[in-house]
Amino acid sequence: MFRFESICFTAGHTIENIQSMQPEKTAGTIKQQLAAIAPTLEQLTKQKNERKREFVNVQSQIDQICGEITGTIEVGEQVTTPQVNEDDLTLERLEDFRSQLQELEKEKVFFYLLPFYWL
Repeated sequence: MFRFESICFTAGHTIENIQSMQPEKTAGTIKQQLAAIAPTLEQLTKQKNERKREFVNVQSQIDQICGEITGTIEVGEQVTTPQVNEDDLTLERLEDFRSQLQELEKEKVFFYLLPFYWL
């Protein structure tokens, strides 16, 4: 159950959510119990991987804009794939990154338009 609960907590599920996702306890063998939980574990693993891709996407865009603003990379140059902290893939954290990205996008527009303002 440790892997199951670990994936759930990483994705931001609460204890109540985890308990509702777990299949009913069976009195069968360990193999039967594992077979009962395998589909849910597979679904949660897919969700975790998708969430991780979302984090990589947003963090890459943040790194891209920061690099362009600071001049450490050229516009359109690709940044390296960021390392994602897989211990916290919650929606709350993802939304924090998305908010940060929106602010940087505004700053980028201002940064590129400022020289034209002074003309």
